[in-house]
Amino acid sequence: MNIDHISLDIKINPSVSSVIACGKITLSNIQTEISGILLNPDLTWHKLAIIINEKEFLVDALEEKLAEDSFLKVAKNWKIILPNAVKNERNINLYFEYSGKILQTTFDINYIRENVVELADYAAWYPLIWGENFSFDLTLHSPENWVWMSNGNSLHCRECFKWRSSTKQNSIVLFGFPKENAIPEEKEMRIWGSVTNYHKFISLEKNFKKMERRLKEWLDPTNQDDFKIILVPRSKGGAYVRGNMMIYPEDLPDNYFTELWRNVVTAWTHELSHIWFNKTNPDEWHNWIDESLADYCAFIVAKEEFGEEFFNQLIKKRTELIKEEKGLPSLKETKRDHKQAYTLYYYWGTLIHNNISKEIGLEKMKDVIKDLAKKSKIKDKIETLDYVESLNKITGKDWTDYIYKMVSETPEV
Repeated sequence: MNIDHISLDIKINPSVSSVIACGKITLSNIQTEISGILLNPDLTWHKLAIIINEKEFLVDALEEKLAEDSFLKVAKNWKIILPNAVKNERNINLYFEYSGKILQTTFDINYIRENVVELADYAAWYPLIWGENFSFDLTLHSPENWVWMSNGNSLHCRECFKWRSSTKQNSIVLFGFPKENAIPEEKEMRIWGSVTNYHKFISLEKNFKKMERRLKEWLDPTNQDDFKIILVPRSKGGAYVRGNMMIYPEDLPDNYFTELWRNVVTAWTHELSHIWFNKTNPDEWHNWIDESLADYCAFIVAKEEFGEEFFNQLIKKRTELIKEEKGLPSLKETKRDHKQAYTLYYYWGTLIHNNISKEIGLEKMKDVIKDLAKKSKIKDKIETLDYVESLNKITGKDWTDYIYKMVSETPEV
């Protein structure tokens, strides 16, 4: 089963953290049921219907146990049994209505508050099937004097906000602030969001643009030249990228803007690299490809911008972190929700790429990564084998045994 498109019309009241929504999901390759629909536990279904040739068939949602290894921990898992009249249909539209409050989210990094809204898949604020990519239309109704941004293209609407993404993405994200609390949006600016600490980020923005330029010269420009960094008023939860946006906490220690500024800009470049590397399933071990290549791309660009000594420091730190970690399992047997997954996907994965780079040379390694980036652009899903194939193609050598040994055995440095 595939989600092809989501149309969502939603009203948000930040003062009471509430939403009222309706919409339609276009699905294909349906069998006898629609399963794995995730929705925030504080939201209540009001109507569900299958629409076929303008005929409406009311259906019920049956709650199922959330999988123990589900990346989203704060969500309810729903299943819909198709009525007999539509069981032979393979392409259908699912109409939905729901409402409620967003009071709890996975990792507590999404929220609706009276002075800020940050919504991504962690909130399960719309019906989603984890790991699926889809196009979307989003219509938003909100209080006056609020400004908003989403990961689609903005469309004109006098009495609401509208966005559309024809490109398939893995999430719909939405950010809002009272106008007086937001950075005034200007086309040439990369940073938007909370205005509180914007003055601290200006110098980082200038240096990030240099890294961005190097990355695009290497991996080729994308159709997301309007890439934005969204500052959100929190200190926990870290950064993440959805579509053409990087969401970043603004409450950073002062040394992040002084002695550690290169590390911050490198971390931003990691997130930017996910524009090219975002096609693995986050619930599968293959997700190490996206995370480690985003890391290593950032390291390579940092080497070119800040010098070899800084690059060596980054690699040394990753090596030390691997040595310090006790009882590491193999990468291949580790899912994303494992407590040591970050160490394996990011640190160990980056070291795998660096070991290969030392053997074949940096320029050839860059060609390997560029080849995979091209593949990721046209494929719906990327796995470890795709990386192996790019390595084999560019180097003329078979890397299959080496890669699968590195991901199947306990890390050693």
